[in-house]
Amino acid sequence: MTASPPQVPAYPRIAVQNGRATVSLGALTRSRHCTFRCTFCYVNDDFKRGGRSTIQEVTEALREVNASSYEVILVSGDTDSFAPPRRSEGVALVEALSAFGKSVAFTTRALLSDEDIAVLVRSAERLRSQGKWLCAQTSLTQWTVPYLEPHPVPPAEARISQLRRLRATSLYTGVALRPLLPVVPLSDYTALLGEVAEYVDYVLIGTWFADAEGQLEKATLGDGPCSTYTVSDVRMDFDANTATWREYRSSEAEASCRAVAARLGVPLFDR
Repeated sequence: MTASPPQVPAYPRIAVQNGRATVSLGALTRSRHCTFRCTFCYVNDDFKRGGRSTIQEVTEALREVNASSYEVILVSGDTDSFAPPRRSEGVALVEALSAFGKSVAFTTRALLSDEDIAVLVRSAERLRSQGKWLCAQTSLTQWTVPYLEPHPVPPAEARISQLRRLRATSLYTGVALRPLLPVVPLSDYTALLGEVAEYVDYVLIGTWFADAEGQLEKATLGDGPCSTYTVSDVRMDFDANTATWREYRSSEAEASCRAVAARLGVPLFDR
């Protein structure tokens, strides 16, 4: 008897939670989710068979969602919709989403061109005229541990420089300083918060979810220290997947980030 092929989740998958509709262009292919190969990314594991979506498919799926159930559309950083070779497609997706009359945010590690930023500014102005906003969230995970975000992920310095450029426009800006990782020294988080403080409206932090089989831990932790982190087996509270994950959390790292952010006057939120 021939075994059934693995089930591929229907895409585009629109997740609506806490007034936010989360969308994505999905994976590049069924075997390669993103050209950014961050070692810690949980999409490397149970998300890896997700499908790819076009802009039209995303917007059509979003129109099927009750508009009163959300106020913000988030282009997720999971399977980075702006990673090469899709940077322009990710920008075009944001432009299309600005027609929904909802505030829009997107998360990326990619660098944007002047033309990309011009398109985003036009989208921001369109939303502003409706009393809504557009926010660009930049993902930053480390300052001195580059193997976690290997090429072609742009260096942290380049992403911070882009934040400076975006801050000079009509976009709101934020930093996703997550996940907090055991192999990243607390001094990295202090340094990153200091570098971005004057260019952001807020900072997000979050815990790390590793697969139960240990593949992400092997790629990310090596023999690195984990003494200040507690590990619990959990289900994700922000996604519908049914896998059990190993959640790494450090009260010390979180408290350190909060203290530095408070000193710098930067609003900080947990995920």
